[in-house]
Amino acid sequence: MSYEVFEAAYNSLTAEKQMIVYNLVISLKNLDSGRVEKTLQKRQFGKFRGKATAEFADDWEMREEELCAL
Repeated sequence: MSYEVFEAAYNSLTAEKQMIVYNLVISLKNLDSGRVEKTLQKRQFGKFRGKATAEFADDWEMREEELCAL
């Protein structure tokens, strides 16, 4: 959906419904930021527990199974 279509649909809502949409967006943002904070916690893993540290870039990807296999 293009932004213009979304904006037109949003503007056609009553003020009460616009507030509901706004609150939903804020709630989703808060849920998403909570997930990010959880993934950024320090943790120990594998045979390097207590012996090494690692830092991962924001765009780094690895499945949990691959990480646990280390």
